[in-house]
Amino acid sequence: MDYITIEFYLQTLITEKTDFLLEINSNTGKLNSDNYIEILCTKFPVPKTHSLLSRTPTWLTPKGHRYVQSLWINNRLLK
Repeated sequence: MDYITIEFYLQTLITEKTDFLLEINSNTGKLNSDNYIEILCTKFPVPKTHSLLSRTPTWLTPKGHRYVQSLWINNRLLK
């Protein structure tokens, strides 16, 4: 997805009451068929209310594959 789309979804779906967010996205910039470079998962505009808990290759993913899963946790659960 492009940055504007990612930002829209995160602003729409993530609130202070969202405990966890699990997302699967690219970990490498790749030129998409729509002629834009995919946004790296490390550049996602996740709200400051959430922190990265883990990031791993998606399960059953061949070694070196470009997709990873990231689990975000609401900061209030860390207290």
